[in-house]
Amino acid sequence: MSSYNPSTPVLLLNGVVSSIANKDLYGVNNGTGLQNIYITYDLVIGSINTQSIGDESTRSGNARQYNGLDIKVGDWVAQVDGTGAG
Repeated sequence: MSSYNPSTPVLLLNGVVSSIANKDLYGVNNGTGLQNIYITYDLVIGSINTQSIGDESTRSGNARQYNGLDIKVGDWVAQVDGTGAG
């Protein structure tokens, strides 16, 4: 999972969600009412724009740009207003 690094600026990419599929249910009945609520989703995001960055901290071969190939498991995916995508 990605970790927060306060010395690295936030990177924002715009894209278009073309599909969302329910994946894993919260399977624990612990009195919270969350049992049988989906907690993970599979998203297909396309038309992802690049963001220019000031260094070469992304994968090699794409220096000074951050794009969809740089997204890692655990990165926050949200709608434009900052709310969850799923």
